Amino acid sequence: MYNFGVTHRVGPRRIQVKLARLLAQRGIPSLRFDLSGIGDSKASGASHSFEEQALDDLRLAIDQIGSRLGIREVIVIGLCSGAVHGFQAALRDPRIVGLLAFDGHSFTSRRAKLERRLRRFLRFPVAQVRHWTDRLLGTDRPQEGDLLGAGVLAEVMTPDDFRRDMESLVARGVSLYLVYSATLQSRDRNMDQLHGLRGSAVLEQLRYEFMPNLDHSFTEIAGQAFFLEAVRDWVSEIQRERIETGRCALG
Repeated sequence: MYNFGVTHRVGPRRIQVKLARLLAQRGIPSLRFDLSGIGDSKASGASHSFEEQALDDLRLAIDQIGSRLGIREVIVIGLCSGAVHGFQAALRDPRIVGLLAFDGHSFTSRRAKLERRLRRFLRFPVAQVRHWTDRLLGTDRPQEGDLLGAGVLAEVMTPDDFRRDMESLVARGVSLYLVYSATLQSRDRNMDQLHGLRGSAVLEQLRYEFMPNLDHSFTEIAGQAFFLEAVRDWVSEIQRERIETGRCALG
């Protein structure tokens, strides 16, 4: 478990601390750490991009728990931006046998996007009028791939790219758990968050869950409890399966 954006390794509302303790009760060790330059971790000094450095940090973290605890297989818990790093790390590192992506890549339908914009307008009408006026005038239009309009460009992930990556992970036996909160969509109809992948066989080979009582920042206690129990049971299921089939226990 690592950073949610620039949030310290405890996670929003200490969700990663709570999850680590819950897993420990099942005898499953875990590691929470800060990526280079965030929280308590110093900058690496390397000339890598943020994305490259995050992947290097993940690889080194897995190396550490392998050398110290003898663990050879791990699950990665990626929240928000961490979900993107988790996917890329899983594609590169065969030691990753499970990946949870919380509010990661999403390819919603046009209808869902319109509903979201309508809700925003009804809640913040003045701000939304200003926003769309700027967009129409071209004064507030981010470049393709611009992260949050901040001038930081990233490679755009298409539904086909995402499908191929997931198929690659599933073929390798990686357990995928995609969790979405109700922050952007208040309801979900038949995997709305992955509408762009409708008809793909890979959707039947992963675990998808929309949690309507959970927001992006884990604000509500009831939402936290639901999330924690679901993740604990998923991790335990993977561990039990690997033990029963004679493969390594994991951390």
